[in-house]
Amino acid sequence: MNSTEFQGKVGEYSYFFEGEDDLLHVGVSRNDEGRLDVEEAQAVLSFLVPGLAAGVVWVKPGVNSHHFYFAHDELL
Repeated sequence: MNSTEFQGKVGEYSYFFEGEDDLLHVGVSRNDEGRLDVEEAQAVLSFLVPGLAAGVVWVKPGVNSHHFYFAHDELL
């Protein structure tokens, strides 16, 4: 997991938020560092940012973590 002050846990998942230029980066992984399906990570993102349209999110999938990027403006 990334070292940032904008992080937390939701159930069995850990997440962090990080600003990158004009994008917001959200990383999701399991607390036990096990394999994570992208659908599980997307459910965590939907919980953290309700109402965020899937079409505005770029996904960088992995095995044990998944990373999501979207414009800061989507939060307004």
